[in-house]
Amino acid sequence: LVLTLVRCRRRLALSGSEDGTVRLWDLEHGETIHVLRGHSAAVFAVDTDWDRLQSLSRSEDGTLRLWDLASGVCLHELSGHQGDVVGVEVQDDWRLALSWSVDCTLCLWDLVEGRTLHVLTGHTDEICDVLVTWEKQLALSWSFHGTVRLWDLRTGQSLQEFEHQGTTKAPEITVDWSLRRALSWATDEVLRVWDLLNGQLLHVLHGHAGITRRAEVDWERQRVLSVSLNELILWNLANGKPLHTFTGHACTIWDADVDWVGQRALSRSCDG
Repeated sequence: LVLTLVRCRRRLALSGSEDGTVRLWDLEHGETIHVLRGHSAAVFAVDTDWDRLQSLSRSEDGTLRLWDLASGVCLHELSGHQGDVVGVEVQDDWRLALSWSVDCTLCLWDLVEGRTLHVLTGHTDEICDVLVTWEKQLALSWSFHGTVRLWDLRTGQSLQEFEHQGTTKAPEITVDWSLRRALSWATDEVLRVWDLLNGQLLHVLHGHAGITRRAEVDWERQRVLSVSLNELILWNLANGKPLHTFTGHACTIWDADVDWVGQRALSRSCDG
């Protein structure tokens, strides 16, 4: 079961189910307002614009559906993927959406007309996540084997391809679209800084003795704090050099939060 909730004068909730239906609920009275039928397999998630009273559902049946919540009517069925739709990013004004699937493709959709604008092909294994800048009409997708692609959403063309090598699980990536820089990390004990304009690897940040669990970036100050098994390292992104190494935990560090303005970090560990 997936659920999205809004609190307003009339409280509403929207749920998607393994039975392929989406339900709009009146939480004040505990009643179903609409049952939205059309998917032939489980609904993985629903994205909702409560101001427009529209929702976009994605399903195991390989389709997305755009719903009018006021009437319960399906406005468009978006077909194009050949497998489960595992993720979608929707433009703020709900004119465009970018979805990705286990079929290794991404689809750019016109939500107003309900048609496919581009099918983005090139990945050879399953896409695990996507970052989008609708302002610049660019998207960055990466797969479980570490292949990363930069896409031009205007043309549907792949602009760059690079790879975070040496990892046994999907990398994590963060992007600064203004600087056209990306930072990736995974299970291989290093972080990598990329130039998105030409796909060039700018720096490899060596220093951890274990997998990188998390990284917090301050692109303005060109700093990153990375978390490994029992240490934190503060890096200079401009030259790829470590500035400080923080130790003290007696057990695995799970996470850390950073206040870049106050120049403070708080880490948590299994050492109690």
